[in-house]
Amino acid sequence: MKIELPNGSINAVTCGDGHPILIMHGGGLDHRHMHDALEPVFEGLSGWRRVYIDLPGHGASLVDDSVNCQDDVLNIISTFANKAFEGRRFAVIGESRGSYHAMGLVHTRPQDIIGMMLVVADGMPGATVDWRPKHQTLVPLSRQDAVSASPEAQERFARLVVQNSDILDKIELTKVPAAKLADQKLAEKIRSKFNFTFVGNHQESELQKAKDKAEF
Repeated sequence: MKIELPNGSINAVTCGDGHPILIMHGGGLDHRHMHDALEPVFEGLSGWRRVYIDLPGHGASLVDDSVNCQDDVLNIISTFANKAFEGRRFAVIGESRGSYHAMGLVHTRPQDIIGMMLVVADGMPGATVDWRPKHQTLVPLSRQDAVSASPEAQERFARLVVQNSDILDKIELTKVPAAKLADQKLAEKIRSKFNFTFVGNHQESELQKAKDKAEF
């Protein structure tokens, strides 16, 4: 489905019925990545309506020139949720950049969120400390096995902790084509105004204190 908004439009793919879940991918990707990763989890489960969106400026989601910062992007996502869920409370799942916006939704409209899941979260909005360990590949795949992949896929693959041929195929199928659709003009504007304006210096532990059922 595609929902038209005042400053753009959001494209989404919906699966299942029940409580709505807004699912957001990472930067430079689109809904295909999260759909591929999460749908096997929901096999045999019922009661959840999964809404996989293309973030603003990604995939088939378009924005106009009025969108200049993360606050603007979050407002578009929030407006989409209002229209798509028609006032129902919803859960959020976010990966990387999507986790940033998931936390933004929890911060700005906590009364509407029934749960949150963060995947490879980059840090709380506004955080200045990089708590991530130094990158290290623990389960490598031989270069010979990866030689047939595109240069774009090989570059992404090299950053993984666990490497295998199935993951490489998924990168080629979902991440490489999605990256070609990303709005680079918007990406440049966002990089210069990345943090939300409504938060200060926080870390994940502070989010856990605020959510009595939070787990890492």
